[in-house]
Amino acid sequence: MGADRISEEKIKFSLLIIGGSSFLGAHLLQRLSRLYQVHVTSFRNSIPTGIWHLASGINLDITDKREANTIVNSINPAVIIHTAANTNLHDCEENPATAQALNVGGTKNLATAAKEVGARFIYLSTDSVFDGSQGFYSEADQPQPINVYGQTKLEGEKVVSTHLSDYVILRIALLYGWSLTASTSFTEDIVYNLSKGKTINAFTDEYRNPLHVLNLCEIIEEIIQTKTIKGLLHLAGSQRVNRYEQALKVAEIFGLDKSLISPITTDEIKSLTYKRPKDCSMNTEKLRSVITTPIWTLEEGLMQMYHTWLR
Repeated sequence: MGADRISEEKIKFSLLIIGGSSFLGAHLLQRLSRLYQVHVTSFRNSIPTGIWHLASGINLDITDKREANTIVNSINPAVIIHTAANTNLHDCEENPATAQALNVGGTKNLATAAKEVGARFIYLSTDSVFDGSQGFYSEADQPQPINVYGQTKLEGEKVVSTHLSDYVILRIALLYGWSLTASTSFTEDIVYNLSKGKTINAFTDEYRNPLHVLNLCEIIEEIIQTKTIKGLLHLAGSQRVNRYEQALKVAEIFGLDKSLISPITTDEIKSLTYKRPKDCSMNTEKLRSVITTPIWTLEEGLMQMYHTWLR
C-alpha cells in the first residue's frame, strides 16, 4: 500500500534534470529518482550506464530553442533543475561565443519553456561570478566576474530572474565527492595521485568553501519540497580553505603522504589563459535561515568519501 502511494506520487510529480551526465546531474538523478518521476537530458555525453535505468534519458541541445521548448512541453515537469553549462574555464576563454550560446542562450531557452508550462526553475550558478578580491561574499554583494565563464553564468542568472517569478538561483562552491561519471572532482584527483605515489601541486592563494556533492543534493531535495524558498541563495561548505589546505586534509583523512603535495601560487602557472578569482568564499547565512538540512564540514565530507573508498 505504501509503495503504491509513493509510486502514485512519483507519477504526479515529474522532475526534469538538464545535464544528467554532469558530475552534479548524475548525483541528482540517483537521489531524486527515489522520490520523483525523473526525466534527464544530456548532450553528447551519455548518461552513466549504472544509473540509466533510474530515469527517462533524452538527448537535448539546449541552444536549440525549438527543441528545448518541444521537450519541456512534452514532459510538462513540475520542477526543472538546470545544471548544464560549459564549466571549462580555458575553453570558455578560447570560445566565448560558444560559451555564451550554451550558458546564456541555452538558459534563456529553458527559462522561456519553463514559464510556458508553469514549472519551478532551479538554476545552478557559481561562486565565480565574483572577482575574488573580497571573500565571504553575501547575496547583497555586487558580482564582478573576471573571466568568460563567470560572466556567462551571471548573465544566465539575469535571464532567469528576468523571465521567471518562481525560481531559485543557487550559487554553488567548489564541489567534491566521488563521481558517477567519467569526470572527476579535485578531491578525487588528489586521492588517486597520492595513492599512486605521484606528486601534486595545490594553490595556496585560491580560497573556496568546498561543498560535498551529496550534501548539495540533500539541500536541493529540501528546496524542491519547500515551495516558499525562492530567489538567490549562496550554497557552500561550512569552511573556507585554500586548495593546498584542502589537499593536506584529504591526505590526513585518507592516510596518504602529505610530503607529495607542493604548495604553489596561481601566479606561478604562466600557461593559464584566463584569470582565476583568488577568494570566492561565500556567506551562507541566508540559506541557513530557510533550510533545516545541516551543511557538512570539510572533515565530515571527506570522512564520507573515505568510508566509501574503504568499501
